[in-house]
Amino acid sequence: MALIWIALGGLSLSLILFYKFFPLIWAVLYTPPEEIAIAIKDQAFIYSSQISFLWAIVSSSLLIFSALLISWFLRNRRRLLYSIIFIPWATPMYLATLSLRFSIYGIGGESIVSRFLRLNVNITTNHVAAFLWTLLVNNWVYLPIITLSFLATIDEIPDEIFEAARLDGAKEHDILFSIVIPYLAPTISGWFLMHFVKFFHSFTIPFLFADGGAPVMNAITKWGGFGNLYTLGILNYKVFSLSQNIETVVAYSVVSVLIVFFITSFWFFRSRENTVRLIGF
Repeated sequence: MALIWIALGGLSLSLILFYKFFPLIWAVLYTPPEEIAIAIKDQAFIYSSQISFLWAIVSSSLLIFSALLISWFLRNRRRLLYSIIFIPWATPMYLATLSLRFSIYGIGGESIVSRFLRLNVNITTNHVAAFLWTLLVNNWVYLPIITLSFLATIDEIPDEIFEAARLDGAKEHDILFSIVIPYLAPTISGWFLMHFVKFFHSFTIPFLFADGGAPVMNAITKWGGFGNLYTLGILNYKVFSLSQNIETVVAYSVVSVLIVFFITSFWFFRSRENTVRLIGF
């Protein structure tokens, strides 16, 4: 019986590895080295890599910070917490993104936000507005799961530790920074890595909400003009749409994946214990 379970487990693992790694291995072997070299040297790829790195760092940091504060200060108000995070969790990403675009930017800048909050939001020409509003939308969409994860980890901390800290005169913010955050450090590190990798090649929210951001002056490439939110995901979409050469399309995708793989490997071996604790191996 044990041999049957081992065989089934080995077969399942083999299928997973095959479907996960075969496309990448095939693409690397299929793509001519000169096409990969052209993609790496392309000014558009350099622009997108820089934008993707900044976007991934800032959005992941804001997401961690927001989830941490919400999970800590609303931990005793579970009903309110669940009502706040349920809506973005239950709403499909594309629908939430388009709905928020209509509410924030509307038509030509005329929107609910501009009418009731008196804020002139122009995500098509203002670089700061495009980046910040897209950042907030991205944070709203991805907040639920990480907030619940932090809440579950906070529940693991013995109440006696909090009570002892309060008897010593510690305030809520003292407990948060001195007890909770150090305890959550492995979980925070793991979630940051996972979202950094995810946001590094973001496509849906930067594209649907901000159309790639406000145009960047003097950033005209062979794939057209560039916005300040043209991540690698949007660049790969552009290349796929405009290129007539399948080898070129695959080359850009392969280089993007290899960058993410390098960052992930570096982070994993630098903080292996934290990542392993998060994924449960």
